[in-house]
Parts: sequence; structure tokens; C-alpha cells
Amino acid sequence: MSRILDHFSGIEHLIRRKLSFIVLPGFDGVALYDVMDFFFRGLFKGVLNYRASAIAYNFFLALIPLVLFLFTLIPYVTSNDLQGTLLDLMDKMIPASVFSM
Repeated sequence: MSRILDHFSGIEHLIRRKLSFIVLPGFDGVALYDVMDFFFRGLFKGVLNYRASAIAYNFFLALIPLVLFLFTLIPYVTSNDLQGTLLDLMDKMIPASVFSM
């Protein structure tokens, strides 16, 4: 078991040494290993989960104004019976009590 751990430790050291010399453009001289280390530490600390939930919340919050904006554009689209087609589609999708309002 000790030999296996020593083998992986050697591979880890080799990867760390190789990635410490690679500098990507736009990172102001920061090595690729340091960038990956920063990324994975943030990933496993759970910060990424909070940011993903914030993005999802903002996305769903923005859907209502988007739908209103798209519905205001319907009269300006020159298509044969687009408004009637959309109303028929909405009639099939939403409950009858809501559609009759």
C-alpha cells in the first residue's frame, strides 16, 4: 500500500512541477497550477453552489418580464394568424379557468 501511495505522490509532484511553469495569457503571470488550485478549492468549499443558486434565481425572476416583452411584440410580427395560433396554444396549455379571464 505504501508503494502505491508513493507512486501517486510522485505523479502528483510531477504534475505540480509541470503546471507551475505554464502561464496562460490573461492571468498576469499566475501559474496554471495556482489557477487550478484556486478553482478547485472554491469548488469544494461550496461557494460555487451559492453562486449557481443565485444565477438560477435571477434567471427565473427574469422570465416574467421576458414573457411580457415577447407578448408585446406579437402585434408587430407580420405572420398569418400568429396571435390566433398563440391563443390556441395557450388555451391547450393553461387551465380553463385561467384562460377565460
